[in-house]
Amino acid sequence: MTNAQDQRSRTHALVCLVGLLISLILTGAVLVARQQALAQTTTTFYTPLSGEAEWEGDWEFSELGADPSEAGSQAGTDRVTIPFIGTDFALRVRRGDYRGYFFISIDGEPANLLPREERGAYLVLTSPDYKPQVVNIPVAGGLDDGPHSAVIVAERGWDQWPLVGWSVSRTPDMTSYRWALVGLGTLGLACLGGTVWGGARGKRQVASGKWQVARGKWQVARGKRQEASCILHPASCILYPPTLSSP
Repeated sequence: MTNAQDQRSRTHALVCLVGLLISLILTGAVLVARQQALAQTTTTFYTPLSGEAEWEGDWEFSELGADPSEAGSQAGTDRVTIPFIGTDFALRVRRGDYRGYFFISIDGEPANLLPREERGAYLVLTSPDYKPQVVNIPVAGGLDDGPHSAVIVAERGWDQWPLVGWSVSRTPDMTSYRWALVGLGTLGLACLGGTVWGGARGKRQVASGKWQVARGKWQVARGKRQEASCILHPASCILYPPTLSSP
């Protein structure tokens, strides 16, 4: 390996290492900025008594929330339409040891954070441990920051006061941060690969240089042995002259 080749390998590895360090520093800065932006998220909570909504069917209302009727929840006629402005929508529900569901759509499409079946996205009102609990369930997220409409259809769950309320969040747009992290991640991987490749190439070149030196020494030693053999056995050198070798 020549000095020029060695210098190029060292320069390449150094550039890749510096690029890797820069990408790591910038990634940390982007993550901090993203966290600060997320801290600006605002969330507003509503109850059936305080929030704006259009109720259809035979619901009952109290401080506990809203309760669908037996007939309406079995016929699918007890429903509520909730207009909101924001990027995320969640329901506060009362779960327990009973069978019931809410089928939920956002702007006419199944809510994107819930499981789906043929009838659409649904929220299970049976609690996992069959004990009474009031929990917030994210229903939709990543929406455009603008006006939306949520439609909730009750299936069973009467006398359980399952709908306690809902919440609307407005989260800053994270698109630029996501693309920045993707770009920096790609740069970091490229620099890491370049650093590893440069180091491996340098080792191969060093090993090749050592092999060439060892080969040269072996050829010199072989020539000396042949010369010594000629001194001891001149006749053999006349018949089989030694081959010339250079280190």
